Amino acid sequence: MYTFWAYFNLGIRHFSNINSVEHILFLIALCTVYLMRDWKKVMLLILCYSIAYVTTLLLSTFDLIKIPEEVAEYLISLTVFLTAAWNLFRKQYGSASIFQLSYIPAFFFGLVHGLGFAGYFKSILNRNTDIGFQVFSFIIGIETSQVLIATLFLIVSWLFVNNFGVHRRDWVLVISSGIAGIGLTFMFEARFWVQ
Repeated sequence: MYTFWAYFNLGIRHFSNINSVEHILFLIALCTVYLMRDWKKVMLLILCYSIAYVTTLLLSTFDLIKIPEEVAEYLISLTVFLTAAWNLFRKQYGSASIFQLSYIPAFFFGLVHGLGFAGYFKSILNRNTDIGFQVFSFIIGIETSQVLIATLFLIVSWLFVNNFGVHRRDWVLVISSGIAGIGLTFMFEARFWVQ
């Protein structure tokens, strides 16, 4: 049981600390177009994202995929920018067709984010114990962090849109514009071809 809690806590701390800000911003960008009533859709998006990053996390952990860390960091920053920018051009929010389209960036960009987690996970992996159980515990920790962050963001969205009278379109534009700007900054800082 110690192994589970140790890797579960590592997963929570890894996703929710300041060093994982790109992952948090991506998650918020995914959630920005939804409100509290859409929580089931958000949880399905998170699950889709998680399946994708678990896939590349495992493939990279076992050296079946090898991508330089600086390339992965740049691609993660790009996913943050693209997801936020996509929100700026949406005409409607929360509909079934828009939700189904959201699976595409959630999954494919999740594959990229898994590469970013892989380097960290390899560094904490204990090869002397059950690797599968460590992976499972770590992923459950990350998933718990994602659900908590998404829920907190949906509550904040609900407060602003439903209680403070902020127009939903304005909310999406402000949050998405801010995240897109930060994503562009990260992309500029992570230009791996310049180093």
